[in-house]
Amino acid sequence: IRGDFSFRNMKPFYSISAGYSFSELTDPEGFLFNPNIGTRFEVNPSFDLTLGIGYELQLFPTYTLGYYNNFSSYSPYYFANAICVNVGVIF
Repeated sequence: IRGDFSFRNMKPFYSISAGYSFSELTDPEGFLFNPNIGTRFEVNPSFDLTLGIGYELQLFPTYTLGYYNNFSSYSPYYFANAICVNVGVIF
């Protein structure tokens, strides 16, 4: 979901992303949530630059390696949190 607030050459925006990540072997997989706010700068009528800041959350299960490196136990969930800076071009 993304929305803009109309001003002249500078347009504040918000966005919210959600989903699920998948992995092949050992990379974390789980629920993703990413809200952002930022500003869209109109350079000319067909070219804009965006600058935003947001929060990223990933929720995924954790495993403990046992004897012979087999997955032996399963811990409930781990929260990975991050602050993100987004820079973009719209044409």
